[in-house]
Amino acid sequence: MANEPSIPVVEQKRPYYLGTSHYSVDDKGRVTVPAEWRREDFESQMVILPARQCVRVYPGSWFAEQMKEITELAPTDEKAIRFRTIAAIGKQATWDGQGRVVLNEELRKKADIKKEAVLRGQGDYFEIWDARRFEQVAGTEATVEDIGL
Repeated sequence: MANEPSIPVVEQKRPYYLGTSHYSVDDKGRVTVPAEWRREDFESQMVILPARQCVRVYPGSWFAEQMKEITELAPTDEKAIRFRTIAAIGKQATWDGQGRVVLNEELRKKADIKKEAVLRGQGDYFEIWDARRFEQVAGTEATVEDIGL
């Protein structure tokens, strides 16, 4: 046993959520997640948290990293208090057999998500918007030249 080779630890990089898709929201609050975001190399465990005008969906591993950081803070630390407040509204999720996630009523109300939703990739997470609200705040399109790439 003493001569067993050690197995190198390889850091797994999370795939990116890219693109924008439009989907219906059913009466139970279910919305389809784009197929390319449900591939085998993407995490199936997610955490859905409220944002200012939408909900954000993060991979479970991201949330675990945040929890580790938060637990190292004093319970009275302002960041820890705010994080716990947000987490109390959030929910753990995974997609169902039809590739949908469920947005509970509280999250739908907070983001004013009704019958049509826009899922917008943001790199390491994605957002779910009410389609009408998204059109109001989406703004102009950007190009890679705009950010110096």
